[in-house]
Amino acid sequence: MNKTKATFIISIFVIFALITAVCIAVFYLVNNNSLPNNNSGTSSNKTTITEFKSAKNISLKLNNLKSGDTISNPYTFTGQVPGSWSFEAIFPVTLVDWDGLIIAKGSAVLTGDWMTDDYVPFTVTLNFETPTTNKNGTLILHKDNASGLPENDDTVEIPIKFE
Repeated sequence: MNKTKATFIISIFVIFALITAVCIAVFYLVNNNSLPNNNSGTSSNKTTITEFKSAKNISLKLNNLKSGDTISNPYTFTGQVPGSWSFEAIFPVTLVDWDGLIIAKGSAVLTGDWMTDDYVPFTVTLNFETPTTNKNGTLILHKDNASGLPENDDTVEIPIKFE
């Protein structure tokens, strides 16, 4: 009976350890969308995706940029837009200061198959002189409207701060 009791206790311990391991794995999958990577000595950077709605209610997704975030020169940002937001895989981006003066213009370049209405990754780098008087500004993503018709225009405006 002593050996049976010891086997029972070991079995309970093993079952408890397995349940704990499954709970930890589920926790990481739910909170980090992946299991931890123990192959490197450093922790990986987690990408935060923020969704912004355009004036015409189209969703654009930006990585690691939220409304009111602080940016510095030069500033590179990435995200995803519907392929139809661009023309020939490019769409314009403008950075304005508090007074609405343009301090940078650039072209975001889609890095995937842009001939789709699905989301396509993009990247853009803006070089600008940091305003000295007021640290508030706006990042404006423009739908590339090849037709030039006003009814096809659309924008997303994101309030930012300058470092």
